[in-house]
Amino acid sequence: MLSENAIPQSFPTTFQPLQGGRLAIFHQGALGDFLLTCPVFEGIHLAFPQVVMDFWTREPHGKLIASRPYLGGLHIPDSTELSPFYHEEEWSRAPVPAALRRADGVLLFGQAGARRLAERLAVRLDRPVHWIQSFPDCGTPVPVTEFLVQQVRDRLGPIHAAPVELSLDPEECRRARSWLAKRLDSIEPGPLFIHPGSGGAAKIWPLARWWELLIWIREELRLPVVLTLGPADEKLERFACQAESLGVYVAQGLSLGGLSALLSQARFFVGGDSGVSHLAGALAVPSVVIFGPSDPRVWAPRGPSVRVVVERWTEGEIFQWSPLEREVTRGTEHVRSLVMQHVDVDRPCGEPRSEKGRREMEDG
Repeated sequence: MLSENAIPQSFPTTFQPLQGGRLAIFHQGALGDFLLTCPVFEGIHLAFPQVVMDFWTREPHGKLIASRPYLGGLHIPDSTELSPFYHEEEWSRAPVPAALRRADGVLLFGQAGARRLAERLAVRLDRPVHWIQSFPDCGTPVPVTEFLVQQVRDRLGPIHAAPVELSLDPEECRRARSWLAKRLDSIEPGPLFIHPGSGGAAKIWPLARWWELLIWIREELRLPVVLTLGPADEKLERFACQAESLGVYVAQGLSLGGLSALLSQARFFVGGDSGVSHLAGALAVPSVVIFGPSDPRVWAPRGPSVRVVVERWTEGEIFQWSPLEREVTRGTEHVRSLVMQHVDVDRPCGEPRSEKGRREMEDG
């Protein structure tokens, strides 16, 4: 249970969700933050199925819930109609966006900046506006989703976190299957996926350990591997090029929809503390997620088959590795044991075809 001082200040509410109406939802956080919040949206819907939710969030994030029955509209949070509300003088006289005037209540997920916006909108709107602190303060080891649920429960009434079924674009799924089919003799039961990157370099599992894990998967298990790179993974380019020498396929330049479709084909996933690991968990892909400096009690991905491994390393170790090192000797034993527990090596996916090299989804 959360202590009272762990819950941020609430604004008075008159919104009655049992009577229906529209909620405006603001969420401008990163992918992992958004996916940890999705069970809250599902919980609101299950408790109050007549409530429609209009979202102000990043467009790729909004598309992940495009098929959910509660989605009303999708708006871009950095649009010009909202920008005056971040200005010290203009906010008090700027026109309120029509979508907010139609709302019967507003929930703003975020940290200090979102709270300031909530205070200003509360002045300009004649309806309840609530700030929902997006993650707990340091020293409060509460899972993010639980932290959010309790705040929303205090404002709207009894809700519980519920799993979300993400929306996958059929065309992106077709392209993902085509991309895999060109590289493997069979795409069933799917290759192993790894995502070594993270938005914060300090959270990257040392590349020497990733390299050891890849050698073990390719040369001992003889299973096909897809390595994904995101826009923040420039420092991993050389590592990815060397991984191709092991027969690993590298997927990069993907949209979030394309990544979701490709990842949905995975047999198993291994990643670090990153948004992609949260995505794998939300897609119900069996996963091992490696945590280091961040607290998994707060940030661990949700999912029915997510296992968390906590390891320790120094920042100086992260990018120290050599492709000439090929012995399985370093500290990957725990990760390897979890892979063996979940992967049926007697049911191999189709062996990689002879062609190698980096391929982007555009050629799928």
